[in-house]
Amino acid sequence: MRKIVSYGIYLAIILGLIFPIGTEYKSLIPILLATILFFSFLKLEYKLNHFFCKELFYYALIGLIIIPSIVFYLTKNLETNLRLGLFLVSITPTAIGAPIIVDLIKGSKELIISNVVLYNMLSPITYSILLHLYFNKLELIIPTKLIFIKLTIMIFIPFILALIFRNFIKLKEKLSYISKYVSPISFILVIGVAVSSASLNLRQLKLINLLIISFYVLILAVFSFYIGSILSKKSKIKKTLTIVFGHKNSTLTTWVALSNFAPPVVIPMILYIIFHHIINGFLIYKYIDSKD
Repeated sequence: MRKIVSYGIYLAIILGLIFPIGTEYKSLIPILLATILFFSFLKLEYKLNHFFCKELFYYALIGLIIIPSIVFYLTKNLETNLRLGLFLVSITPTAIGAPIIVDLIKGSKELIISNVVLYNMLSPITYSILLHLYFNKLELIIPTKLIFIKLTIMIFIPFILALIFRNFIKLKEKLSYISKYVSPISFILVIGVAVSSASLNLRQLKLINLLIISFYVLILAVFSFYIGSILSKKSKIKKTLTIVFGHKNSTLTTWVALSNFAPPVVIPMILYIIFHHIINGFLIYKYIDSKD
């Protein structure tokens, strides 16, 4: 199934590039994303004591302060929309599906789940505050209040519904079974619509500009995975933090970009989706047979 999803992601990217009709269907993204979030929250098992560990602070300090600052100041020469897209990627929380990768490479389930829940739930605040702090002085309209409201609705409604439905064991089992098919399909559709929405803008980029933005995105992806890998000497924590910092919730940030900004903003996210899945594949290959 995971191989099919991987192939589906690349197929969605290819078809999205060929058929630039995504703007007609981008209104579907919040529905698809809410569906993904609902099923993901339904399956995650989280306990209060998991949220009290120093590793969670690492992400707040490095992932939300240091890395975004570096990205903002090193991309001054980029076109504003592409710069904003890169910044959005840098402040995006860990992917809801990251626990699957961590489980495959034998990392810490407790740490990845607490990180995913905490920072995705805080994302309405972090997106709004950081965008306002960094971009409000530029000639760019940042609808921070609107972003906050949209994200709050988008994340909290699926979360609350998941909390309700998980109390009904039989219904939860049926929904979990359905999610094996619905979530991957929804994820692939989101990527397809996102790529298609930005396709024309991507084609209009000069080759040199495409290579430059690809270079920036690749550096951000590699650096994000790498910084997580050096924050702990403990094998399980090391593996987990690698995924925490590198594997981004691309569906969430894609929706934020498409619903609030110009289509070119999505270009760095499309490239990041490709790069972080390539790196995830390498990590799975590297660690899947490890004994620790």
